[in-house]
Parts: sequence; C-alpha cells; structure tokens
Amino acid sequence: MMKRITGLCLLCLVFSICLVPALHAATYIYDELDRLVSVQYPTGQTIEYSYDETGNILSITSSGAPPSHMLSVSKSGTGTGTITSTPSGINCGADCTETFPENTSVTLTATPDAGSVFAGWIGGCTGTDDCVISMTEDTLITAEFTLGSGDQPILSVTPAQAEVPATTSTTAFTISNTGTGTMTWTISDAAEWLTVSLNSGTGDGTFAISCQENKGGSRTGTITVTANGAAGSPKTVKIIQAASADAGIDISLQASDSVLPDETFNMEVRVSGEKNVTGMDLKINFNSTLVQVAGITVNESSVDVSANINTVNENGQAAIAYLDFAGIGFVPGNDRLLATLTCKALIPGSATFSFDSTSAIYAFGASPEDITGNLSGKTISVLASSTPGDIDGSGTVDLRDAILALKILAGLPCDNLYADAGINGNQIGLEEAIYALQTTAKLNR
Repeated sequence: MMKRITGLCLLCLVFSICLVPALHAATYIYDELDRLVSVQYPTGQTIEYSYDETGNILSITSSGAPPSHMLSVSKSGTGTGTITSTPSGINCGADCTETFPENTSVTLTATPDAGSVFAGWIGGCTGTDDCVISMTEDTLITAEFTLGSGDQPILSVTPAQAEVPATTSTTAFTISNTGTGTMTWTISDAAEWLTVSLNSGTGDGTFAISCQENKGGSRTGTITVTANGAAGSPKTVKIIQAASADAGIDISLQASDSVLPDETFNMEVRVSGEKNVTGMDLKINFNSTLVQVAGITVNESSVDVSANINTVNENGQAAIAYLDFAGIGFVPGNDRLLATLTCKALIPGSATFSFDSTSAIYAFGASPEDITGNLSGKTISVLASSTPGDIDGSGTVDLRDAILALKILAGLPCDNLYADAGINGNQIGLEEAIYALQTTAKLNR
C-alpha cells in the first residue's frame, strides 16, 4: 500500500510540474511562516506585503520602476503613411519604438499619405481600424500602405474617436474621399443611446451623432461607415461618453451557481461605479445551516486607504466596513474586486447571500442616501446526489467516481464527495469503484 501511495504522489508531482507555467524573472521572498513578503523585479520594482497577527494582509506597497515592455512598429508596402499611438510616444515617421508600463492599453492609428492607402495591420491586429493592444510583452506591429490606383476612392472619417460629456450632446463628423473616383457610403450605429443624422451619401459629406443623457457609468458606442469598393472601408468610429456626476455605485456578489456539500468556494464582493466613495458599511446575510463563511479576505489594493477596512464574520452575517477619515476616498471604476468570502457548503439546499437593509455607501460627512446604486445578492444551489455510485455528485457515474472510491479505500483524503452515494447502503469502497468502472466501460453489471 505504501508503494501505491508513493507512486500516486509522484504522479501528482509530475502533473504539477507540467501544468505550472513558467514564472516571470522575479525574486520571491517569504518569511518564517511561509508568507510572501516581497517580490523584486529585474526592472527595479519591489512589492512589499505586510500582515496582521492572524495572517491577513494589512498592506501592499510598491516602489521602484514597474515592469514595462517595448512596442515597435514598422511600415511595409508600396505606399507611405504615419503610425501614431495613444498614449503618445510613437510617431512613425521618426519615432517607431516606445516602452510602455506593463498592461498599458495602447491604440495605434495608421494614417496614409496622399495617394496611398492603408491596407491593414500585420502582427497583433488585423483589418484597417485602429489597433488596440495590451502591453503584456514586447510587441512588433506592422502597418501596410499601398499606392492608390487610378479612380480608386479612399474612405476617410474624422475624427476617428470622440469623447463626449454625460449630458445630451451632438458631435459633427466629416467623411472624405482622399482618392479618386466616385465613393458612395452608408452609416450604421450599434448603440441605442446614439442617433445618426444621416444614413448614406456620395462623395464628401458631414453627419452628426446625437447622444442621450448618461445617468450611469462611462460607456462606449460605435458607428460604422462603409463605402463599398473604397480603400480603407469600413471605418469604425468610437464615441466615449463620460459617466454621470450622479452615477451610483453597484456592489454585487459573484460565485458559482452550484456547489456540492463539503465543497469550499469563493464568494466575490465586486464594486463598480464612477462616484467617489469615502465610506461603506456592508452587511451580508447568509443561511448558516446551509453554508459557512470560513473567512473574509479584503483586496486591500482596491482602495487608497486600505488600513481603514475592517471585517466581521459571525451569526450568519459577514460585514465589511470602510471609512476614509481624510475624506479622500476612491473611485471604483469598472468591476473592482473588494473582498472575497471563503465559504463551505454544508448540506443540500438553496443558499442565498443577500445584503442587509442597513447596508450603506456614502461620501464623507454626507448621509447614506447621497450615493445611490444597486446591492445585488447571489443564490447558490448546494446539490445533492441521488444516483448510486455518483460519489462526486456530478449527476453521472464515471471514472472520477471510481478514482474517488479507490482513494477512500486507500485511506487518502478526499474533498467534495457524497457519502450516501454507495450502491449497497454501507461504506464506500471497492464495490463502488468496480461499479463506476463497469458503468464507464458500459459493461453489464
């Protein structure tokens, strides 16, 4: 038996080595309790972690230069043109290489010279629209320009992107044929809050986009200009509308829809919105007979003053409180992780996590009603196994059930199993393993 267990451990070790991806070239430092306390990058950046007496992270601080990656652009083809970037840095032409911080979103725009046509991107992007890339590694992008042929219309739309206020507004755009010949075009939109003043035309022209008032967070819509037979067609124009000054804060609970008894799962508390939050008092109720909240981990890097976050877990209620006494606060933005509840399913049933009616989000020195929004709960189904031999509760008797039965027989620890899934009413063991193998092989039993 000891040889079998050793072989199983060796097999798990081999699988672990094969499945774990290579890490970045960084130095990881741990304390005597095997907690990560420092990460040092070759670029000079250092990230430090501190903990309280119970092992929860108190703070995460960063110093030195953050990791960065090089973006290089080049041009090919018989035509000529210019490549520019947002954020600024590339203007190729002259400057065709720039270094950006890791995970920076960079937009490349290719503009053909007179008599040339932008044919498309080669590398990380395709098509003739702006190229948007996330800087996770050194990247090379090529823009292909070709010479325009005789009687070849070339579609141009300016501006290529517009940023508009949250209030009702109208923005003008220009369509031009920078080539030769006749160009007929059409316009389509892809957002209900946008209205285009003109649907089609011939040659050069102008049109306007009207935007409805935005009462929520920032949003992006697009319109597409298509000119059949024209180089550079179609063109997609982005309209980015700012968030409303009265936009609320939305907090939601997110987790798997279903779990098994004895299974450990995470319930994420996520927050979004463009309002400046200086305080919150969240109380999350749950049925303690169906599920247990084993702990609460706050993502302390999600707010600017992390030391002012407190958590409590008792009597079927999890509480998260945040108060910035300086009144500076933080703006959540889009879908920010605030905290994670580590939970364990106990018995089958429908377990609902919901925000207590006393929960509040507010600005410093103001009443809770000053910040509106939505508090969205989550219901988890704790499933029960009703199929003999279905040890893992998946609803199907298969090879995984046979492996679980053999592990139980060998005395190895197993998570997420149904003790009542035996085929003969007694302890799970060899009979269940044979039953699962026969079922998987579709043999007569």
